[in-house]
Amino acid sequence: MINAGNFALIRQNYPAAFLYFCEARGMQDGQLGAIVGMLLAHNELGNHAAVAQLLTEITRMDPAMAANLAYTVSAGTPEGRASATLESKETVLWTE
Repeated sequence: MINAGNFALIRQNYPAAFLYFCEARGMQDGQLGAIVGMLLAHNELGNHAAVAQLLTEITRMDPAMAANLAYTVSAGTPEGRASATLESKETVLWTE
């Protein structure tokens, strides 16, 4: 499911990506890849409150990953949005 979510992100189908990541998270609660994917989809959809909540959760699980995703917090600003567009394509986790 995570890979399907990543492909949906790449295709800019953010609602579908979010659904795939939610399904992946339901299969194994606390799965970092699914949570990161949910954050990226929320970020692209402009759901900044959800982004902040998920980033807090990721920080507890993997502080280094959270640091890589810190740009999403400022994505609500024009400068942050431009940066987020470039960086979101670099921060995906694939599964085998």
